[in-house]
Amino acid sequence: MKERLRVFTFRNPSIDWRAIGGTEKSLSSYVNATEHFAHRVDFVAMLGVVTHRDDQDSGYDKDSVFYSKEGRVYLFGAHYSLRASDYDNGEKLKLLRAVYGKGIA
Repeated sequence: MKERLRVFTFRNPSIDWRAIGGTEKSLSSYVNATEHFAHRVDFVAMLGVVTHRDDQDSGYDKDSVFYSKEGRVYLFGAHYSLRASDYDNGEKLKLLRAVYGKGIA
């Protein structure tokens, strides 16, 4: 199941991205891929991923957080662009590779 499961969050308000129980591990270690989409001035995202991404024990992988370069990001497809070029480091986005029917692999 792990090889097939991918998690994509939008405006993630969670202060951390880790599982606690026995040993603490990033939630990303339980899935094939994780990507977080956010806007730096989005209030909901600022509650979590924007503010806590760089915290040492947050569990967020810095390379899995993608910030929108412009606009407000509230509704997928309406406010979240489907163009990888509209995100910082967008060329690394796995989700947007699937736009227009391409496989994520």
